[in-house]
Amino acid sequence: NFYDYRRSDKLGLKYREKLKIPEDAYVIGNLSRITPWKGQLEILLPFIQYSKQNPNAYLLLAGSPLFDRSDYLNSIKEMVDKYNISKKVIMPGFENDIKSFFSCIDVYIQPSISKDTSPISLIHSFAAGVPSIISRINSFTEIKQMVPQIEQFDIGMDHMLITLFRKYEDINLRRQIGELNRLDGYKCFDISIHGESFLKKVQKIVKN
Repeated sequence: NFYDYRRSDKLGLKYREKLKIPEDAYVIGNLSRITPWKGQLEILLPFIQYSKQNPNAYLLLAGSPLFDRSDYLNSIKEMVDKYNISKKVIMPGFENDIKSFFSCIDVYIQPSISKDTSPISLIHSFAAGVPSIISRINSFTEIKQMVPQIEQFDIGMDHMLITLFRKYEDINLRRQIGELNRLDGYKCFDISIHGESFLKKVQKIVKN
């Protein structure tokens, strides 16, 4: 149900406090399996460059490796250590408190680099009412059509991401686009709407 995941300022502040993220920080987040095709490593370098321009920016990468394979996770941690940004890149591991996570972030990013047929976290971002950024891959084409306000970037084009990070520093724009995402997402993905539609079709068949 979409309404179950709508942002809560109270939960967001509590979650930031738990992760030692300042109340007024600008938080860019991703919630996915930590695995190469989900592309978390692809947003690290753009974020590192961007954080030099905006010292108030934080990157929240929640999730854990698939089947306990930690090579990719270690690659991310090595880059974080190399650039000395462990205080700005927060990696809390597996997260099942979905509402608190989305209440904490200001922008959601889904940087998948290959086929991603079930981006459940992206749909949660619509329900939460936060602006979303996605990579330009074929499996996201239909979602982009359903929720046209989603921003897209090409993997490897760091300047595109940095521009989008800057764009959503504007809190009023975040609220405006987040609400549009929520409304479009509700129409396309909320189970109650599709459940009612399915029920009407069944009732029509039974009548006939």
